[in-house]
Amino acid sequence: MRRLSLVAVALVLLLIGAVVGRTMLPPKGEHLTSAYTYDMYLQDHGKQPAKCPKEHSKRKAAFEATLADILAHNANAKRSYTKGVNRFSDWLPHELSGLRGSRREPKFQPKKAGVERPFTSDMTPPASSLDWRKAFPPVLTAVKDQGMCGDCWAHAVTETIESSYARKTGQLLVLSQQQITSCVPPVQSCGGCDGFFPQYAYDFVIDKGANAPKGLVEEWYYSFTSWFGNTGTCNASKVDPDFNIVNTVEISAFTQVTMNNQTAVIEALNTLGPLSILVDATFWQSYESGVFTDCMSYGPGFGLDHAVMLVGYGTDAATDLDYWIVRNS
Repeated sequence: MRRLSLVAVALVLLLIGAVVGRTMLPPKGEHLTSAYTYDMYLQDHGKQPAKCPKEHSKRKAAFEATLADILAHNANAKRSYTKGVNRFSDWLPHELSGLRGSRREPKFQPKKAGVERPFTSDMTPPASSLDWRKAFPPVLTAVKDQGMCGDCWAHAVTETIESSYARKTGQLLVLSQQQITSCVPPVQSCGGCDGFFPQYAYDFVIDKGANAPKGLVEEWYYSFTSWFGNTGTCNASKVDPDFNIVNTVEISAFTQVTMNNQTAVIEALNTLGPLSILVDATFWQSYESGVFTDCMSYGPGFGLDHAVMLVGYGTDAATDLDYWIVRNS
């Protein structure tokens, strides 16, 4: 296939809204106009106005700025993707950045990762497109919502382990993000809802020490409670290594694919399955549909600030743009 462009990304985002007091669903981006008011937005998304007048004014101003940006973007007939309003449209900048909870530690030494795997040797040429969402038996659980907690790192790792286990056994289990969010020991004031390094989550699951957990437990047993941004303390009774009633999933190692190497990433997707990756998600919050092309260029201001799951790639027939398929939380 043609060389994939690093700036073209197709996103799979979870956009949650509720209809309260209005008989229509929130308008799609292509139907938005300047007549769409903040009051309409609050009703469409089931939100209550902020009780503090000062905060209400800030959120209204944030919404109006976001709407203006959306309208300006969508007015471009040559755009490759459409922006729209969603539950994040009146969030303040520090709230948005708080969701992007990935941290990168250059000197991280994984316990069991082994040598970085290039995936460029004598392998069968990969297919021109791949979409793990269409796999049968399925290897992806339902898209999850991290809420106001910056534990994207825990979600991305948990989801990747779910898929790896499903590919190996044919059994798709929904595993606990909360176990990783609350139980991975913090380092340098990072951890939990404050963001962390995904590698530490893998090491946590690999650990076979005397007091280590016996793998990841299922989500029904250790449910997600950090939606409002509270990391919570580790519930030791939920991760007792001698507890044998609930299913647990263990891993023995993880592989780090060569950074910024498209060939390696494509081959890893084909041979290993869905991957947890780090991205710069600065401009993602208003994405609605299409092939996202406003990725940050490497340079000043660029930073890997969000962990997501990479589940495929392909070429868009309408625009002839190559894309990645990303599962967000």
